Amino acid sequence: MITTFVIDDEPIARKGLRTLLSDDPDIEIIGEYTNGSDAVQAIRKLKPQLIFLDVQMPDLDGFGVLQSLSLDEIPAVVFVTAYDDYAIRAFEVNAVDYLLKPFDRDRFQAALRRAKKTLAGQELEGLADKMRALLNDAARKPGSRSVSRFADRMLIKDRGSVRLIKCDEIDWIESTGNYLRVYVGENNYLHRESMASICNRLDPNMFLQISRSRLINAERVTQLKKLPNGCYSITLNPGDVRVSSSRRFAPQVGKFFEELK
Repeated sequence: MITTFVIDDEPIARKGLRTLLSDDPDIEIIGEYTNGSDAVQAIRKLKPQLIFLDVQMPDLDGFGVLQSLSLDEIPAVVFVTAYDDYAIRAFEVNAVDYLLKPFDRDRFQAALRRAKKTLAGQELEGLADKMRALLNDAARKPGSRSVSRFADRMLIKDRGSVRLIKCDEIDWIESTGNYLRVYVGENNYLHRESMASICNRLDPNMFLQISRSRLINAERVTQLKKLPNGCYSITLNPGDVRVSSSRRFAPQVGKFFEELK
């Protein structure tokens, strides 16, 4: 049996993980915690083999939990997060795995299989070293969050796989319902995130919101034309794609490009 903790401050998230884990006969849930401080004490006392750890929690976040433990106290960790930035950082150091909220049963099962494989292979010593590299890197970042202020890469689920896309490769983004259509060269991907959220995560010196539903990479603009109604017609490269600003966002579009002169 693999002794397991669920650590998340959201009741619904804990219930979902508990339900999924209870379907696996190899898993024994020996602890469930809502904050990082209690989790640290419990990990030291009960020594679980595997933890599902939410990154963003009050009091002590997920990175803080791991930073509070010594190398030999760190179990196998599957990060649970709503932010691509955290998932990318875990992805880069090859942590056991991450679950990007909202996730489905298939994605959960893939993460659990990877955790089992890691534990069966007795690879925890190497994993702890990688985890420490992650934590040291996060600690060097300024500000209250453990990651840099703006994302430089995005994780996008695409047809059952995950793509890692550099943000400066994005041409423009358009919202469609609860999703975003992300245009990258000749390709486009459907990404589950709100326009407000993506605008907060991308560098405003590069990305400009031109309407409620459109966000452009300003470096792709080849032509800007003001229309009689006060809006702007904007031509983007590659493909000479034309998009229009809304009247509401026209002033900030004009100001943005005026400052570039």
